[in-house]
Amino acid sequence: WFSASTYTSGGNITKTVNWTLVAGMIALAISGVVISGAFAVGARRQLVTLGQLSANGASESLLKRMLSLQGAWCGVLGTVVGMAAGVVTLSLMHGQFNNWIHRDIGPYVWSGRDLVAIAVIGVLAATLAAYFPARTAARVPVLSALSGRRPLGSLPRSIVPVGIAFFGGGRVILGL
Repeated sequence: WFSASTYTSGGNITKTVNWTLVAGMIALAISGVVISGAFAVGARRQLVTLGQLSANGASESLLKRMLSLQGAWCGVLGTVVGMAAGVVTLSLMHGQFNNWIHRDIGPYVWSGRDLVAIAVIGVLAATLAAYFPARTAARVPVLSALSGRRPLGSLPRSIVPVGIAFFGGGRVILGL
């Protein structure tokens, strides 16, 4: 990725940037799965609270909104902290980058459009990652939620074929 020819030809630079974007999308997808799992655990830990809210008249949509808003706030906090950490790291490592690629990279160019896009994607990813477990947690019956337990449900028959199809599709995309 960082050969001398990469910086002499515009096509190679575009190819490098595109592969960097692909790697970023894959990292975001993996992070989204991990974050969604974390929000699912958080929603399960809040079952008693959700049961109390339901017992006092809160609707299912209100519970979903409440848990999704928690995800949105986590996304805002994560975006701010992540951007600040990125700026600090880039500022501190500027001289090291010059040594690593044996070339002066010059000053950084900050794009407001890119920073806004990063912030929107970060908040949206966290909100969606919180929304999907919130849907399930909001449907738990009041008495089960008050006892802190989720009822065991049966799995749909289509889950295995759909899982195999997603696995195969992922392998095809990875192969491409």
